[in-house]
Amino acid sequence: DWLAQNEGSSYDYVIMLQPTSPLRSSKHIDQAIEHYFKNRKTERDTLVSVTTAPNAVIWLLEKNTSGYIDLCFPATAHKLRRQASPEYYLPNGVIFLGPLGRARKRLFYTARTLPFVMPENASVDIDTKEDFTRALELFNLQK
Repeated sequence: DWLAQNEGSSYDYVIMLQPTSPLRSSKHIDQAIEHYFKNRKTERDTLVSVTTAPNAVIWLLEKNTSGYIDLCFPATAHKLRRQASPEYYLPNGVIFLGPLGRARKRLFYTARTLPFVMPENASVDIDTKEDFTRALELFNLQK
């Protein structure tokens, strides 16, 4: 809005890059933009960066109202070996891309969200001191 009012510029899309994800590179950003425009099916589609979840996610447990634990994916866990489970993803908070209208409302997670899969070593989201330590370790390995 500021750019439109003060500079006469307007944009159709917004990319949000959170500062808590410092291991993202310009290459990741370029690849995400290319992936979005190559794979979107409508102008309402969004993109969120993700990393592959561990295979053991099908054995994820939750505490029920009785105080016991249940499988979160009961149908899947009993039928599949862990190694043959479907691919699951975790949002990594690194790159968000979408049309301006959705971005204004922070509607990046919709029924029309494309995943941009990133490597784990670039997917650190710093929320804790431990995350910061891990980011430093990974940064030093990349040098």
